[in-house]
Amino acid sequence: MKISSKLIAAIIGGLVALSVVIGLAVYFLPIFRVTNVEITGNEHSTVEQIEEAAGVPDGANLLRVNAHDTALKVSDLPWVDKATVGRSLPNTLVVEVEERVVAAYVNADDGPHLIDTKGREFIIDQPPAEAVEITGEWDSETLSDPVEVLAAIPTELRTQIERLDVVEPYVMRVHMDDGRTITWGANEDNENKARALATVLQMEGDNWNITNPSLVSRP
Repeated sequence: MKISSKLIAAIIGGLVALSVVIGLAVYFLPIFRVTNVEITGNEHSTVEQIEEAAGVPDGANLLRVNAHDTALKVSDLPWVDKATVGRSLPNTLVVEVEERVVAAYVNADDGPHLIDTKGREFIIDQPPAEAVEITGEWDSETLSDPVEVLAAIPTELRTQIERLDVVEPYVMRVHMDDGRTITWGANEDNENKARALATVLQMEGDNWNITNPSLVSRP
């Protein structure tokens, strides 16, 4: 039995129309409701803060949630550097956050101002262990230099630093928790200086100069 081309076209047209109707029904009718929010990557931002910032009410149509706009709202939280929002059918809104990595802080009358590894001052809060206090001669225009130095130092070493003192624009000194002092110099060749710092911390001596990381010396 030969099926006519008109019948085939009619069947295909009917299937397409049915698919469109089903798609519209799924999109506009609350078939997939938000009943669960899955949040990952947060350490300092609480689940409650993220859910409030996202602003997606319980029972909302999961397919009609604007993922881009929701991610931008979550990214406005002080600790959040980046956020992505997705869906996991049938009822879960997935929020993944990437929080800021704190490199430093500066003390002020209203408390410690935390600064991330990108040089952005973002919140007044208690500094975590990896945050190093910046002291000495600096201002808002030159603060980026000590921050870049600290960002180049691995976290496990930063936790051993008491403070970074800006003696003058091109002379910075690292003061360790155990009392040792390392003269860093200017904001340059920071990766090699970070390696030199790790090396001299394994050696005896309370004072080191790593201004030239290829030729470290003791004053």
